[in-house]
Amino acid sequence: MFDDDDFINFIGRLPEQQRDYISDMFEAMASSADEVAPTDLLFVGSDGERVVKCFHYPIEVLGKNGPVIIPSANKNIILAAFSDEFIQTRADDIQDIFADMDMANDAWNQFMQECAVEIVDAHDTTPPENFEVLFDQ
Repeated sequence: MFDDDDFINFIGRLPEQQRDYISDMFEAMASSADEVAPTDLLFVGSDGERVVKCFHYPIEVLGKNGPVIIPSANKNIILAAFSDEFIQTRADDIQDIFADMDMANDAWNQFMQECAVEIVDAHDTTPPENFEVLFDQ
């Protein structure tokens, strides 16, 4: 099992450039979480190169369950959303399947990781137009 001490020791053994990169990534993730209403933010994560921010909104706003890729003003931040209904259905399924809270939390974390991978794949397959293109019209 990889614990906090293992993580700190691992980071301490990295070259300074990689430690600085990880520090910058964590800083970007923390500041990204502060920029939005906490009730709209589902999670903030990373694919190792970019910050991934996921929101949730009613399906009538998004038009589908998601992921809906949202243009970002920062090339290092991927923005996306899933519908409230999709997230609630999955949360209900997890609650129904797992009576044990630890197992339910593990399942929820796994689901969030799957959502993040789906967002990155959707973004990389069909990148959104950037803001400059949107404002040229």
